[in-house]
Amino acid sequence: MPVAEIYEYNYQSLYNIYLSTMARRRNQFTDTDKTVIEAIAQQCPKYGGDAVYMARAMVFTYNDSMIYNDTAACFGNLRQLNSTTPKNQTTVEQPTQIYFYPVPAQDKITFRYMVNEGKVFQLTIYDTFGKIYFTKKYISNGEINEDIIDTKELPNGIYYYSTDTGKNGKISILK
Repeated sequence: MPVAEIYEYNYQSLYNIYLSTMARRRNQFTDTDKTVIEAIAQQCPKYGGDAVYMARAMVFTYNDSMIYNDTAACFGNLRQLNSTTPKNQTTVEQPTQIYFYPVPAQDKITFRYMVNEGKVFQLTIYDTFGKIYFTKKYISNGEINEDIIDTKELPNGIYYYSTDTGKNGKISILK
């Protein structure tokens, strides 16, 4: 079933993992399963939907010491910019939001981002050994944007992404 929103991808990914593990009374997740579950669990529930809470419950089955900070996940490093604003006004910088879906990806992965307007940043995707598979510069318009990245040529595995916005993480490819 095709899905269009991140919360739909989250539900679909978690239900697929659930059906292949817990529903069959198999209580151990693969490393790929854990990467997907943890990536969803770290999302802001406002954007990632109720599946974020489901993922957190799944993480609890193998790591009961994990703590999530929704303020940080949803609002990032909100800060007031007082240097150029009048005394009676404050400007709030928008939080940087970066998501990838579906996780795990097959032939393509969608990079969804919202970064402050006019900000130029670079996305780099690399493997455990540091080999770079993808790099691209983006200029944000302050809105939610998406870029579909072709992953057909990437072998199955865990990949890392980094941006110069301070947001970094893992994605997985499973064909």
